[in-house]
Amino acid sequence: MRLNLFHLLIRKSFTTNILNIYWRHTNIKKARKELNRLYDNNELSNELIKQREYLNSLDEQVINEFAEMTPCLKQAMNGISEDNITQAKMKLKQCDPQIDSTMWIKLADKLGLYSQIEQIDFKKNSAEKLKTVVLLTHYKNQRAWSKIINLLKDNDHRESFGRELAYAYSKVKQYSQSARVSFHIYKNDQHNSDLVHAVFNALQSSNGDKLAASMIKYGLQTNKQKLLADRKIVNNILDIAQRNITLFTPQIIADVNRNKVTLSPQVWQLQHQCKMVDGLVTNNDYLNQAIAYCEVNSDPLKAAKQYQATIKSSPTVQQALVLAQWFAKAKAYKLSETYWQKVVRNTSDLKNLPPYSRYLYIETMNEVGQTKRANQDWLESNFEKQNEQWWQLGIDIAEKMDDKAAVLSRIEQGVDHTQSSELTKDFAEYIAENNDTELAKKLFESDKTGNASALLGYQTYQKDPELAQQAFANAYQHLKYKKDVNMTAQYADIANKNGDTELSSQLYKAAIDQELTSPAPDKKLINYLQRSHKNINLGWKYNVAGWIGTDQQQSMPGVSSSTGNYFLYSDAKYYFEHPWLPRSAVSIAALSNGGFANASSGNTTDLDLSYQVQPIASHDTYLKAGVRQRVIGDDHKLRPYVRVSSNVLSKDKWSKAWKPDLNHWLYQSVYADGLLYLDNTADYILFGRYEIGQTFKMKNDYQQRLTPYTFIQWADDSENTSTVAGLGASWNWNSHYTKYNGLDVDSEVGVEWQHTLQSSQGSKSGDAVLLRFSLSF
Repeated sequence: MRLNLFHLLIRKSFTTNILNIYWRHTNIKKARKELNRLYDNNELSNELIKQREYLNSLDEQVINEFAEMTPCLKQAMNGISEDNITQAKMKLKQCDPQIDSTMWIKLADKLGLYSQIEQIDFKKNSAEKLKTVVLLTHYKNQRAWSKIINLLKDNDHRESFGRELAYAYSKVKQYSQSARVSFHIYKNDQHNSDLVHAVFNALQSSNGDKLAASMIKYGLQTNKQKLLADRKIVNNILDIAQRNITLFTPQIIADVNRNKVTLSPQVWQLQHQCKMVDGLVTNNDYLNQAIAYCEVNSDPLKAAKQYQATIKSSPTVQQALVLAQWFAKAKAYKLSETYWQKVVRNTSDLKNLPPYSRYLYIETMNEVGQTKRANQDWLESNFEKQNEQWWQLGIDIAEKMDDKAAVLSRIEQGVDHTQSSELTKDFAEYIAENNDTELAKKLFESDKTGNASALLGYQTYQKDPELAQQAFANAYQHLKYKKDVNMTAQYADIANKNGDTELSSQLYKAAIDQELTSPAPDKKLINYLQRSHKNINLGWKYNVAGWIGTDQQQSMPGVSSSTGNYFLYSDAKYYFEHPWLPRSAVSIAALSNGGFANASSGNTTDLDLSYQVQPIASHDTYLKAGVRQRVIGDDHKLRPYVRVSSNVLSKDKWSKAWKPDLNHWLYQSVYADGLLYLDNTADYILFGRYEIGQTFKMKNDYQQRLTPYTFIQWADDSENTSTVAGLGASWNWNSHYTKYNGLDVDSEVGVEWQHTLQSSQGSKSGDAVLLRFSLSF
């Protein structure tokens, strides 16, 4: 009431002597009595009539309080009444604010002396409260939110001030502080509106979802029904869960969806949080649907049946769509068909389905025997042309219709659009099975990226090497595959296999150059490329081999029937870039053998010129035709011959060749050789030898390795036969590093003990020790 009186006295302006009486004598009662007298005499203006009416409305308590005002404050009020604001301010500053603090604050508020109000700590709690109210009102009008925070941050325990403080924090974007204050109020008064404000500001802070969820979960512990009835709280739960389902238990999510399903039960699956509902046993339909969504990828039939059990009446179109799709994924097409009937009632319904749903619908129609309908729907579907599944479905439909032309057409189009490895595999198999070179050309012409050609090359590598080479060649035209060292190596391998050694050499060199200049060269790959290039039969190849030892029984395969103490074979082969026959070469060789004991040992030297062909690229089997001329020894006539030799396991995993990934391995060799002289077909030489042992890596430097072995061999020189067995050990190494061949020279030395098991020469029996050697480059 004192406040109302204050506003009356400072708001009204007396223009007569009554005003002077009021201010100067401070006698409200006399002023009121005088106004009533003048009113009765009809001597008051309209303004004074209003003053009279207000004074008459005041009770005695208010009038008495005004009468108790200090003279200093009355003088300041007098200045206000006379509109002398400057004088009133000066006078109020002279008044003691601790005496009648309430009135002092009110006058200071009227005069705008807020800085003075801010600086004074009032002794009375009531005055401090009034100070807070006055400054709060002023700061709000000024939108001075930071000042409100400083004013109220120690008073947020007072409910009304707490809400003002929370609002101020929000305005300066200190959202977490605003949320903290509102949540503190909520814990005290349990009003939903305070929790709503707390959550609203929490969601705008960093880590807001987690903070907001913790506040909501606190409220649900004591006021679950009240909060779940508040749509704003429910919407907050749904919004947070949509972003992070882990912040609420499955039961809370089920509760907020009880009356109306707003959040899809698929949310756990979409957020990869199926572990939250895994193993959950519940009668809640919503949660059982969530469990079904989580199971659909691993067990679509079980998921479909569980979802089906949650539908108590006729399913909605959306529910029918879910069941139709899941039964289709489970290949339960008959069940799927019953639900598709509710979903797809006309062509428009089919067109409105999402692409994957449309795919499953057409697949279902195809599987239940409505193949023509499925084909028509497939043709009319505007599907994504890069989608491999759609093309595969079209191919399946065409196969059910036994339309081979449509099958081939769809495979061809599918490969063109998708570059799919599976479709390319089908296409390649068709091309290979039918030897359809024209179709292969179509594939190459339509392949804009090289992908399809590369895939075709990989698919036909074993089955059709020539087609594979064409495919790799087409892929290699594209920069992507020129930089693909692995594919280039495959291309080089198949070119070598097909006898195109010059191209193979170029490709291996290109691959080696590229890999050597890469940021992280693959040493294993480089070794493979160098070894492969080294093994190409192109240009000159040289070989020197032989043995030195005691007199023994064996005939020299491909040399003569003589025995002796040494054997030396030197060979130079030239492999043509464009040979008459694949993998063929001209060979010039010198072959010497004899003994050291006496002249009767029969030292001989033959010169040999031949043309050889290697029929199988993967095996060292050779067909030779040549002539041999003896230059040292008896019988100098020129002898034509044919010869077949084979080292069956020389290029397999059992050879002595260096193997980067193994420390030791089983070694086996099967060698057979046969020579027939054409001038005397009764004169021939046959030889066979089998070796088995274990090869051990000794040092990585120069690829050094040791092979202990045992052997058995048989020989027939058309006059005598012998069978020999024994033990041996060889040391192999490689040397002379080159960029493209790696270690280019293969060397071997070994010691071998031989024991004669059988000989047609009775005088020749016993044991022999040999030193073997070979060198090739």
